[in-house]
Amino acid sequence: MVAAALLAWLAAAPGPAPAAIGEPPSASGPRTSAAEQGRLRIESAIELRRDLALRSDRRFVAQLETTPGAGRRTASLGIALTGAEARALKRRERAVASVQSTVTRYVRRPGARAAFAGLYIDQDAGGVVRAGFTRGAERRESDLRGLSSHPGRVATFEASHTQGALERSGREIGRPTSTPPAASPGD
Repeated sequence: MVAAALLAWLAAAPGPAPAAIGEPPSASGPRTSAAEQGRLRIESAIELRRDLALRSDRRFVAQLETTPGAGRRTASLGIALTGAEARALKRRERAVASVQSTVTRYVRRPGARAAFAGLYIDQDAGGVVRAGFTRGAERRESDLRGLSSHPGRVATFEASHTQGALERSGREIGRPTSTPPAASPGD
């Protein structure tokens, strides 16, 4: 999810690891004031809330993040949510899982598997599962909507390459093609 991508980015960043939100910075890292930590927490929450298509205006988020009892902090996201937001995200998560399951069953069909290009979850659209196909995307969208208990969360797109072709290319990129020549003494 978005939080996992953020953690991966932070892990790859040079320098000392940042402290978790709400924790004091490490002794080896730069000291950050409580006000700066609060500002950074609010900025991070705004960014994540935008990614999830949740209300993200600064005043609202600051109140939610800093007022005790205004929202409940989620362990999975690390931000405060209103009760209604937490329930809506839980419903979204269940609906997306259901649609993903429908797509998985659908692409087991021989004709669909040969044209399947993968899928992603469009959080900006409220959790729409977008499945790619190299041919027949419109027809396949109609098929998938008919099979899904959440037809409004299904969309397809035309893709240039199948998932299988992309996976083969990825393996080829990772495979060494030749051994570099040994350096000669004069080099």
